Amino acid sequence: MSMAEIVKQGNYSGPPKYLAQRDVPLEIPMECIVRLADAMDDSMDDRISVPEIAKYVRKCELPFEEGIE
Repeated sequence: MSMAEIVKQGNYSGPPKYLAQRDVPLEIPMECIVRLADAMDDSMDDRISVPEIAKYVRKCELPFEEGIE
């Protein structure tokens, strides 16, 4: 899928610098990783524990198999 198709769908929320690219970037922008880490870090200690990840997975209903924790 090209960037033009993604933009046309209206679900692109990444940095504007990627809009000029022909193909979807293969790396995850650091700001997306930081936002995900902030969303998972309930204790706000700048660390993500296994229970915090498990809680986030349950909260967002992510499709992970049982026992992955």
